[in-house]
Amino acid sequence: MSKNKTVSIVTPCYNGEKYLDTYFKSVLSQTYHDLELIIVNDGSTDNTESIIKSYEITLNAAGIVLKYIGYTENKGQAYALNQGLKLVSGDYITWPDIDDEMTEDCIEKKVSFLGSNPECDYCVCNAISIDETHNQSAIFTPQILTDQKSITESIIFSDRGYFVPGAYMVRSSFFDKVVPDREIFTGRGGQNAQMLIPICWYGKNGYINEVLYKYYTHRESHSHSIDDPKKHIRQLSYFQEIVIETLKNTKDNELMEYIPEVKKHYSRLRFGHSLDSKDRKIIKECAKEMKELGILNSHDRYLVFRYTNRLSRILFPI
Repeated sequence: MSKNKTVSIVTPCYNGEKYLDTYFKSVLSQTYHDLELIIVNDGSTDNTESIIKSYEITLNAAGIVLKYIGYTENKGQAYALNQGLKLVSGDYITWPDIDDEMTEDCIEKKVSFLGSNPECDYCVCNAISIDETHNQSAIFTPQILTDQKSITESIIFSDRGYFVPGAYMVRSSFFDKVVPDREIFTGRGGQNAQMLIPICWYGKNGYINEVLYKYYTHRESHSHSIDDPKKHIRQLSYFQEIVIETLKNTKDNELMEYIPEVKKHYSRLRFGHSLDSKDRKIIKECAKEMKELGILNSHDRYLVFRYTNRLSRILFPI
């Protein structure tokens, strides 16, 4: 294994004070030591900055280079990640969330894998899901898809797509080819699809069949705060925008051909959640969108009538 390869760890952070000690412990415990740690403080209003700076001496003593960016306005995870990516000087990039953990051998095994498999542009491992009570609820395993098209489609349509950020490691040289300006779309709702679509479409993947990442779920986080249909509809709209803009940014005609299907796919998902909301206005808006896209069928029309007609709702309560 080549010990002279540097890994750049890039992590956005917003109000992460209660996670930072665990995060830094995870970084400092790595068995692979050629690390560059880039943390972007995305306008935190808590003690994030002082905690990060308090670790600088410890990190330096461990031979880990800390690059810190802080600004006062909260601009979102994707914007923060963009700032961090521009500071990357390592051979490999990984982007774990501030509230997650890497196992001690996470980075070492990924560097070893990529060193032994030069044909792979990136690699991905399994992850274990841990809830707020520290119960291990599930093991996340990426779909074993061999072709780049199927992997990318799983991300584009969020169909069992693997969105566990710190499970991935990508070669910096390859990343610069597929995201040449190190600039992803800064839409609301996250940053992983923007990273993964070009990586998975153009790159050959490698799979490490081991749990090397701990993925924590928190109700207040972006990806786990969907607790009602209306919120879910908004999140689906945000994600659709992220996907479409990311497809456009590739300037790849084959990828951009997915855009009409993306609109139809997420429109239908929103329609389903509009029915769950039982909000007549939202149901009609979603149905109108589906009609404009040419995908509103007779059963959909029946459902619209069933859920929005006052008499129908009185005679047949939902």
